[in-house]
Amino acid sequence: MTKQEDMVLGPFRLDRKSGILSRAGVPVRLHGRALDVLAVLAAADGRLVSKDELLGQVWFSVTVGENNLQKQISMLRKALGDGYIITVARRGYRLVLPSSGSGTPADGDAGKASIAVLPFVNLSGDPQQEYFVDGIVEDITTSLSRTGWLFVIAHNSARTYKGRGVDVRQIGRELGARYILLGSLRKSAKRVRITGQLIEAATGFHVWAHRFDGDMEDMFALQDRMTESVVGAIEPSLQRAEIARVTAKPTESQDAYDYYLRALPHYRAHSRVGLDTAIALLSRALEIDPNYARAKAQLAVSYLMRIEQGWGDPVDQDVALALVRDTLAAGSDDPQVLATAGAAFAQVGDHASSFTPLNRAISLHPYDSMGLHYLGLAHLLSGEGAAAIDHFERAIRLSPLDPEIGRRLGCLGIGYLMVGRDEEAVAVLHRATHELPSVKWMHRHLIHALTRVGRLDDARTAAFGLLQSDPGHRVGPLPATSYTKALNEDRYSALRAAG
Repeated sequence: MTKQEDMVLGPFRLDRKSGILSRAGVPVRLHGRALDVLAVLAAADGRLVSKDELLGQVWFSVTVGENNLQKQISMLRKALGDGYIITVARRGYRLVLPSSGSGTPADGDAGKASIAVLPFVNLSGDPQQEYFVDGIVEDITTSLSRTGWLFVIAHNSARTYKGRGVDVRQIGRELGARYILLGSLRKSAKRVRITGQLIEAATGFHVWAHRFDGDMEDMFALQDRMTESVVGAIEPSLQRAEIARVTAKPTESQDAYDYYLRALPHYRAHSRVGLDTAIALLSRALEIDPNYARAKAQLAVSYLMRIEQGWGDPVDQDVALALVRDTLAAGSDDPQVLATAGAAFAQVGDHASSFTPLNRAISLHPYDSMGLHYLGLAHLLSGEGAAAIDHFERAIRLSPLDPEIGRRLGCLGIGYLMVGRDEEAVAVLHRATHELPSVKWMHRHLIHALTRVGRLDDARTAAFGLLQSDPGHRVGPLPATSYTKALNEDRYSALRAAG
């Protein structure tokens, strides 16, 4: 084909004269026939290009096998990232760019975790249920696309596999998807069962599987509940799988997204060393990409957690607030960034600033358990116990396997204390301290709860255990942001009584 001098392909630039593909001025390792294949696909401007057309334009009169073309496509996918090249089975390939407006990877999306939600199988024997099954799949696809950190293959692309045999490895390659969500529906009388499986496409590894049962009397309410349950359950599983994938890479990785993911398990360790490591990794991510909003927001809450645990420096709160304000000023509409920013404001007592980003986050992603937890935290810290409990309970119900379930339970226990449900507070806080024994404030609230229900000996035992794990632990000045004044004074007295 005739070589043009320059082709702009979303965040990439292909210099046909020099044969160099670059991203933000940095050359991408790609050469030879793969560049020619890319140029043909780009010149088609989103049109499907048949295999014969590619073979004819790239190899001219030379006879080559299809496996050679597939090898070049594989190299392109590795260079560009997930989602740019779509395979239409038995027909050809299509290059999809951000400028096409088709919901494809925007600049910065290449390398994101990607998922395709395939059409669910109707096992009910009732063709009338097809619309219900298709509606659930479309709702799940739409809800997952709101996460901000996940690239979701367009519903119209995934639905081409309806009624076909499933080879997840092949589908992953054809759609450029790292994960595949499969499902089925079976109806019996007035009951319906939906099963779901989340599979890593390249390996066939099952990341998550679950089943959901419901009553068919209100079909649309059931559809909403199924969508909520599936999305709430698989998001943490996806993120755990992504963390495992990234941490298996060499530590010299220079990708900001990788450093962000590496930081999360250290942050969730709730240890002093873990927090220091998380802060270092997030700072490294921001050195690579100073505008990385999610890393900036996570760094802010890491500084605040260091204060919460009693390990902070006097400047940590100021640094955290500066990071949050800078993130919001940049106009991010990422639900996780908005929720994290709102939580940070709530933790420092700026309740007037906390609810706007939090409510915006939930409107964008109503099934996000973390966003609901942070909204509950904002209500808790502003003294609204009943509202806080509602949000914490929904967050726990949405994501019972979340790695942060211990924090959800701990905050729920405080909410129960605020509204006088003391026995329930004891039970929940016991579980919370079992889930996250290194989080000191949970132990303090458990001691408080035990004292309120008259179990002073148990409260003293718990206090002794806390001091054994942290001999220097003391009840210091009460933060101005902590719940209500009356509850705080009661907690202070309880901790004194427990020794």
